[in-house]
Amino acid sequence: MDTVHCLHAYTGEGKGKTTCAVGLCVRHAGCGGRVLFTQFLKGNNSGEIAPLSAMPGVTVLLGQPVKKFVFAMNAQEHAEEAAAQKAHLLRIDEAVRALRPTLVVCDELLAAIEVGFIDAGSAEECIHRWLESSEVVVTGRKAPQNIANLAGYATEMRKIKHPYDSGISARRGVEF
Repeated sequence: MDTVHCLHAYTGEGKGKTTCAVGLCVRHAGCGGRVLFTQFLKGNNSGEIAPLSAMPGVTVLLGQPVKKFVFAMNAQEHAEEAAAQKAHLLRIDEAVRALRPTLVVCDELLAAIEVGFIDAGSAEECIHRWLESSEVVVTGRKAPQNIANLAGYATEMRKIKHPYDSGISARRGVEF
């Protein structure tokens, strides 16, 4: 793989951030790269997990499943979840050092920052380290300025229309 490494920030209200990140995982592994795929703030049942786990060259590292939406958490649950998400970031950092992937994907890391579970400065420190040896992808609705400034690629997905608008719930295989 090339020696120039860039940060990709996939943001916005629209659908497609995770899908774009997973597509890059497939492309990168298909070209002989080593991929570390991780997720924040999700259950461990998204449809991309099984096929990515089965792909040669791809390591999937998941945290504990989130039990409920952040807005529905009380203060104690919020604190417990923040501790779990911070611990997950540390496990990812250790895995990057051990596995030496050439692509690191942190799906919904930006969301974990936005809700206050992960400190933006701590995330930036990790990203700087990872960029020494890896292409890095982060996703979420909004990037804090310090991470947006690091991005070589900044893509915003903009929702024009979505089935949610007419009351259709998330569908397995499409939204998760």
